[in-house]
Amino acid sequence: MCAAYGAKAEFQWAEGYPVVINNDDLAELALEAAKKAVGDENAFWGPPTSASEDFSYFAREIPGCFIFLGGGTAEDGLPYMNHHPKFDIKEEALEAGARTEVQIALDFLAS
Repeated sequence: MCAAYGAKAEFQWAEGYPVVINNDDLAELALEAAKKAVGDENAFWGPPTSASEDFSYFAREIPGCFIFLGGGTAEDGLPYMNHHPKFDIKEEALEAGARTEVQIALDFLAS
């Protein structure tokens, strides 16, 4: 393209974080724990994503599972995703997340 238009370009490849790969057994345990904590209708498999996150480095060292916590939608008046400067969250989501994390820990320790 540059040659065609007499322009110049410079390309730099920036390595990002590796893709997160969940441990299958822990992902199943987390889903079942979340169902106990917040109800079957509120815990489900989300669509696959190509998320890369610094958590991936932890999961390379020890089996792990990355979960998403819903915190509101544009319909709730919360249109911005996390990492956006205007991000906000439904406060009740924090309680649901804490209950879910505790249930995951309890179920993991019982397994």
